[in-house]
Amino acid sequence: MFAKLYSEFIRLYDVDKLHFFISICIMVSIIVVGVILVRKYAKDKIIVGSLASVYVAFMLHYMLFGRPFQAERTYELELFWTIRTAVETGNLLYYWYVVVNIAVFFIFTLFMCYLTSNSKMSISVALSLSVFIEVNQFIFKLGMFEFDDLINNVIGIVMGCMIFVIAKKVETGISKIK
Repeated sequence: MFAKLYSEFIRLYDVDKLHFFISICIMVSIIVVGVILVRKYAKDKIIVGSLASVYVAFMLHYMLFGRPFQAERTYELELFWTIRTAVETGNLLYYWYVVVNIAVFFIFTLFMCYLTSNSKMSISVALSLSVFIEVNQFIFKLGMFEFDDLINNVIGIVMGCMIFVIAKKVETGISKIK
C-alpha cells in the first residue's frame, strides 16, 4: 500500500526519493509539534492548532516540497518585478502570485495569533517561516528565490496580525457592553 502511494507520488510530482523523504518527515514533524503545543491549551485551541498544523503541512507542500527540482538555482532580486511584469504583460498569473503569497501568510498569521495570543511571537514565527521557504527554494532548486515573495508574505503577515488585533478589540468591546 505505502509502496504504491510512494511510487505514485514520485511519478506525479517528479521528485527524487530524498526529496520525498524530507518532505514527509517535515510535514509529520509539523503536525506532531502542533499537536504537542496545543495540548497545553483548551479544546478550541487544540482544534485550531490541529487545523493550523495541517494548513502548514499543505502550505509547505505547495510552496516548497511539492515542487519539482529545477536544473539550476533561480532568483529574482529586483523589487516589485512581479507587479511590474503583470502590468506590462497583462498576464493575470503574476497578479495571482502576489495574491496567493499575501493570502497564505495572512491565514497563517491569523492561526498563530489565535494560538499564541502574542502578536510579536506570531510575526516572528511567520517571518521565520517565510524566510525558511524562500531560502530552501533557492538551496534545493525548488522554485525561485524572490524578494517580491518576501515582501508579499510580510504584507500578509501584517494584515493578518492587524485583523486579529482589531477583532480582539471589537470582541472585548462587545463583551464589556454585555
